[in-house]
Amino acid sequence: MSTLVIGNGDRVLNTIVPALKASNEKIYLHGRNKDKVSSLCKEQQLLHHEDLKTLPNDLDKIFVCLPAGVILNYLRILKNFDTLSIDLFIDTPIFGPFSNINILRYARYFKSHNTTEDWLSKIFFLTALELQKKYNLGNLLKIQFLHSGFSYHSLAASRFLLIKKPLKRVFKKINSDGKYSDVYKFSGAEMEMLGPKNYDDCKTILTYQNGCIIDNFNSGTIEADKSLKNTIIFYRSLDTKNIHGYFYDFPSKNIYKSIVKTSLELPIPIINHYENQEKITSLISKISFNEPKYDLIDGAYDSLVIALFNKFNYFFDLHLFNKSILKLALKLYGKL
Repeated sequence: MSTLVIGNGDRVLNTIVPALKASNEKIYLHGRNKDKVSSLCKEQQLLHHEDLKTLPNDLDKIFVCLPAGVILNYLRILKNFDTLSIDLFIDTPIFGPFSNINILRYARYFKSHNTTEDWLSKIFFLTALELQKKYNLGNLLKIQFLHSGFSYHSLAASRFLLIKKPLKRVFKKINSDGKYSDVYKFSGAEMEMLGPKNYDDCKTILTYQNGCIIDNFNSGTIEADKSLKNTIIFYRSLDTKNIHGYFYDFPSKNIYKSIVKTSLELPIPIINHYENQEKITSLISKISFNEPKYDLIDGAYDSLVIALFNKFNYFFDLHLFNKSILKLALKLYGKL
């Protein structure tokens, strides 16, 4: 399996390349900074694809990992080749300039079109879906990212967890301490995001009809608390090349290893931080199985919601038969 990666930033070096290597991909690298790309290829044992006048003839995938403002220029080049047997992956965020909506029109030139949203396969969210069924927790009512979320990533993860509940509106709420939260209202549920992001002191809380799941992030030990009798605490353990997920079941006072595969031996040194390792394991799932499904329409929708909310401090969407009018419009525009 062979992949062309277009881009040479930290995201490529720290996340995309390790995920591709762990998936046993043959990797070609092209970037605007030829000296940096050449150095990276020697260091990481990659193949330097110096120009885009031609494409390697054994490609299965192309990853476009570039600033939003230049993505369209590269898609215009790529569409001149026979790429109908190649899967396209565009890194988040898709929207910078609004003209990037035209990215959707290039999807037809590829076998499949995907957005590399790496939060969907993170072990906490996958485990939460399984625990929701296992413990009959009922419907998910509220998602809280307390210094643990980030704009379109949190929105993508929330839409994934809430499955078919459409997003209705987004607004800012002032809390009792004078700080603002961003509130995303879905049909029958909501997501709240309190910033700023701080992975060394944060928490994610999922509240269901019959209990809660809390992502304990960096805590290595958990003390039993009677007030948490209907709560499941998820936490992780990190060593040099593995990340392990566990959950603490308060009713039985037992600790279980996560029922989702959470440990992966990576072949090269990577940033020793669970957040980056979770992104890598998530991308491996995307590369190998294209699961969960998250295409350019999904990526464009989440990026556009965030862009409009950032501009106007408010967003709303209309729905037809429980389907987003905005998302339907994006899908239609891509077919024009």
